[in-house]
Amino acid sequence: MRRKPFSSLEPAETAVLDLITVRLIHSEEQARWDQLVSQHHYLKNALLVGEQLRYVVEYQGQWLGLLGWSAAAYHIRARDQWIGWTDNQRRARLPLLANNARFCLLTAPGQYPNLASRALALNVARLSVDWLAAYGHPIVLVESFVDTQLFRGTAYKAAGWLAVGLSAGFKRVAQDFYEAHDRPKQLYVRELVKHATRKLRQRHLPEALQVNGVYIRPKTFLPSRLRRGGWGTVANRTCRLNCCIFLSVACTSRHWAMAERSHSYCSLDSATLRVLPLTLRVH
Repeated sequence: MRRKPFSSLEPAETAVLDLITVRLIHSEEQARWDQLVSQHHYLKNALLVGEQLRYVVEYQGQWLGLLGWSAAAYHIRARDQWIGWTDNQRRARLPLLANNARFCLLTAPGQYPNLASRALALNVARLSVDWLAAYGHPIVLVESFVDTQLFRGTAYKAAGWLAVGLSAGFKRVAQDFYEAHDRPKQLYVRELVKHATRKLRQRHLPEALQVNGVYIRPKTFLPSRLRRGGWGTVANRTCRLNCCIFLSVACTSRHWAMAERSHSYCSLDSATLRVLPLTLRVH
């Protein structure tokens, strides 16, 4: 990507912004990345949930900033209304979204006023390609939450992100588990593909956005004993389910029938083509 000159900035900042790079961290660098994020990010932890990528902003080998991306939030009213997709579309296509869960600078406050927006723009420019290499599918839309009691979201606005509403005041503590914190945050979004929202709400995804060339609609089967009795009957006891996961393969009706007969739970993952055994505990 060709970089625009920073003629209107201070010479010292221009020299840095012209030469910064944003790259994926190496596996041996994760401990350092986690430690620095825990030290400099206001949440004081480096937890990322689901599919995730970690980046470092560098200038001549010096780390100037850190960015972490994770799976998108499962359900956000403001985002989902903005996209205009159905619940079924959201469940099936959510992997095409990513969340900028961590972003912090390691420089002194105010040292480089435009570093954050520049780093964010460079990162977003390569994010989808990196995600495709890591997980087998692209990213078409990104999101991030900004605590307006602490920040103004200037970097996101300068990098072309759009504020679409407030969150409901929950924080994500696991893949599908949230805790209330009664502190709604401003949601920012940005399309990485032209007309991404239009594509996400279409009846059929464009071929370029399909996983391994095949679009799969997730389908779940619960054991018949749970379907008959409902979840309430197992609320106070542990039920072990023999499960299987069909991963990134066009599951035929025969596959789904096999899953239902074997009392299996079926879900999808784009990172592999294998069928794996799995045991779940339902409390």
